Amino acid sequence: NFSPEETLKNFFLSFDLMQVNQVPLNQLMCGLTLLCGGKKSSKLGFAFGLFCGDCKSGKKKIQTMGHGDFIQFFRSFLIVMFSCCNQSLSLSADTVSQYISDTAQAVADAVMAYWKSKKVEKVKFDHFSKWYNEGGFQMAPWLELLDLHKWVLADDEKIPAAAPSAPSAPLLA
Repeated sequence: NFSPEETLKNFFLSFDLMQVNQVPLNQLMCGLTLLCGGKKSSKLGFAFGLFCGDCKSGKKKIQTMGHGDFIQFFRSFLIVMFSCCNQSLSLSADTVSQYISDTAQAVADAVMAYWKSKKVEKVKFDHFSKWYNEGGFQMAPWLELLDLHKWVLADDEKIPAAAPSAPSAPLLA
């Protein structure tokens, strides 16, 4: 078991890719939302806003994300998820980093390809929600773990894992 200090240090070091004792605040905050209370959709909406650029539609600013933003967004959640799992302790840091990067890249590619086919270049949160609810949950079932009730703790009884299914609650745009 890790102390709270060791756990937080592990999170920080996982985000410090350049090993310069600095981490991007939006990525750290996004990843740590995993550990906060609240609904999955609220956490995703908050985290989405951490990576958004604003584009104007008339007088109104609309928050959108591009491909690179989505990679960082997904990567941030995955870093904290991997940091919380005992199974990742048996893997090398390079292997874990590669799994995280490959997964974040693949999911970002899928989101952007889905919307590019519909002639959308910058994705709003309601676009992301629609992608997720219309099948994205099959590619990124781990986003369901933003609901802390779905975590199986080491002290809990062994519960058989279910195959990915429709999200328990749709994301609200």
